[in-house]
Amino acid sequence: MSCNGTECSYERKAGAPVSKGKNLAEVQVSGRVVGICDVAASGEAEPGDCRALVCKTDRDCPPMHGLEAGHCVNTLCTSPDKELGPSDAVLLCLAGTGLGLNAPKQIERYAMAMNCGRPCVVPAPCRQP
Repeated sequence: MSCNGTECSYERKAGAPVSKGKNLAEVQVSGRVVGICDVAASGEAEPGDCRALVCKTDRDCPPMHGLEAGHCVNTLCTSPDKELGPSDAVLLCLAGTGLGLNAPKQIERYAMAMNCGRPCVVPAPCRQP
């Protein structure tokens, strides 16, 4: 990913899209953790098509809310003003499990994430925010 001001572009360096026809990359910010998703031209992403966007510095993250850079917290691009929700738990639980949502570990982690409660608490086996 490279950003110039508030415009970012994404290039796949390795791996293939999870699903046929989903060869575009899109940033998803539906909770606190920023995800990068394989999407179709329609812009629709399935939960297994997204993974948390990792970083080393704020400049590695897409700018949000009119800022020049994003927020890198605990090596994850975040939007710290938002509450942690189930979409965040899914991104954190699927981190490190590979692409897709069909492996037994991915299915188990997805189910745990979706039941994170209110307020959402990321399950212990998952990456923590």
